[in-house]
Amino acid sequence: ELMGELDACVSAAKLYKQFEERRVGFCFVDIAQTSRPHIALQSFWNPFVDYNVVVANDLELGGSRAEQHVVLTGSNTGGKSTIGLKGTLISMYLAHTFGIVPATACELSVFTDFSSYIHVIDDVASGESAFQAEINRANSLIKAVKSLRDDQFAFIVIDELFKGTSPEKGAPGARKVVQHLAGHDNVVFIIATHFKELTTLADEVDSIVN
Repeated sequence: ELMGELDACVSAAKLYKQFEERRVGFCFVDIAQTSRPHIALQSFWNPFVDYNVVVANDLELGGSRAEQHVVLTGSNTGGKSTIGLKGTLISMYLAHTFGIVPATACELSVFTDFSSYIHVIDDVASGESAFQAEINRANSLIKAVKSLRDDQFAFIVIDELFKGTSPEKGAPGARKVVQHLAGHDNVVFIIATHFKELTTLADEVDSIVN
């Protein structure tokens, strides 16, 4: 176990040094003890994208800011999933495991739960449709949030909630899920969607930003 930990630390140090002179890099995370969940990332990027072309972004949610949730909209291939969802989730995982993040600066609260709603597919063998699989996944997210204590934080990324059915049926359901998650002060979420109905939530809920 000691040799494994040493090997991981050496690998992280090599990665950090390797990117010092490149256009994007890695940093060590600063953990903050806060009463509200807080994420602050400067020039973070998805390490699965070529570092020569990847576009870095800044993100700050929670803490002293009212904005704690994000509804992402836009055309396909615009980077919603690659950067907005996967990029942030990778940063969160790396911060909580290795303590090193693809960014120039990173300050985080300690999060207890990480959940994702990405590439939810049907299960033909069991007779589960794509929409039913999406409903089951959404219910599991809500159940996980409800099980948290007030001093435990959750980070959730959601890609195209309820796309397995018609917009007339999917949009109202997606709106209810987002409203429920936004009602928990210990949750930070980012959702990418094409449902215009979800963008109006930013006008109704102070913690949501488009």
